[in-house]
Amino acid sequence: MKIVENILYILFIGLAFLKCFAISKIGIQDYSSYGIVIISFFFIVFNLRLLTKKTIFVMSLYLLSLFLSAIYILGFLTFSSFLNSLLFPLLFITSYIYFYKQPNKMKWMKYIGIIGIVLAYFNLNRLSTEVNLRATHAIQSNAGNTLVALLPFAILWKNKFIKYALFALIFLGCLIALKRSAFIIFISVIFAYVLFNNKNSTIFRSVKYFLMLLLFCFIILPHIEKAQPMLERLSKSIEDGGSGRDSLVKFGIDFQSECDFSEWIIGNGYTGFRQAALLENKNFTSSHNDFIEILFNAGIISYILYLYILWLLFKKIKRMYNMSDEYLTPFVSCFIIFICANIFVCTFVHFWYYLPLYCLFGGTYAVSEIGE
Repeated sequence: MKIVENILYILFIGLAFLKCFAISKIGIQDYSSYGIVIISFFFIVFNLRLLTKKTIFVMSLYLLSLFLSAIYILGFLTFSSFLNSLLFPLLFITSYIYFYKQPNKMKWMKYIGIIGIVLAYFNLNRLSTEVNLRATHAIQSNAGNTLVALLPFAILWKNKFIKYALFALIFLGCLIALKRSAFIIFISVIFAYVLFNNKNSTIFRSVKYFLMLLLFCFIILPHIEKAQPMLERLSKSIEDGGSGRDSLVKFGIDFQSECDFSEWIIGNGYTGFRQAALLENKNFTSSHNDFIEILFNAGIISYILYLYILWLLFKKIKRMYNMSDEYLTPFVSCFIIFICANIFVCTFVHFWYYLPLYCLFGGTYAVSEIGE
């Protein structure tokens, strides 16, 4: 059975990467979704007892609640698009099951991260060279989200030379992509890494690392030529409302206030926000905020379950911290990336950036559960 599970999970990871990097290849992305769902179904059906764990149980309820929006498949929503809304809980739960049963396999995830970072760089460079041909600047910059989402994999490395080299590569990629949200996420994760990785050190050492980070961000960084475009974009964030995100949030709140009772309960369907925007002649792909998007698209039941999941994951950090869990820092970094992406990017719709992250997120949660 373990051999079968190992083969299936390797295929599972491969499909997640394929879907993550096969941007604009709709056929490949659809087939990848079907494969992910089938493999997840296998793991879940043969490991139902593990679904009784509180966080996994709530996540399973959240997964089931998303099926309420399947009613829209006969309208504007395609079945393959609907499957995309299931990917976060499916990848998390499947990875949880696999690593809970085989925690020793977690050591291989750092090598998976190397593969992911190489693929992400290749994807970023490809889009950068095509930006004036077929790709848009938005697609190029969004490749930075995929790269920064691989930071937790780099943190898994105990070899400091490899770890810091990967940090530098990801940071450079964020600058090349000119993605403000990716840059903010990178700085947040590095700050958390410094803080949690030195939690047993003296206050003096913690302050020292904090001051070093501030020195880099505010004194050294402005003098790095490649960082200039990014700093200019950051300086305009207030002026342009985060590329119009403030107006998107307002637009989403106005949409929500006009929903009837059934729409509040089951939502308006996956990509419902985009469909509503098109009716208003607005070309919005999403609200760029999961706390707006999930409520509008999936309804209040899914929304409450989702918020509860975030709360349970936060509580998990507190337990891992108290136990000095060796996977604390990778798990915290997954959580920070996920929360920041919820606020700035909208993982519910722009799911493909973070598929590898979900696998590590569920895996680190599982190996930590074993130690409790």
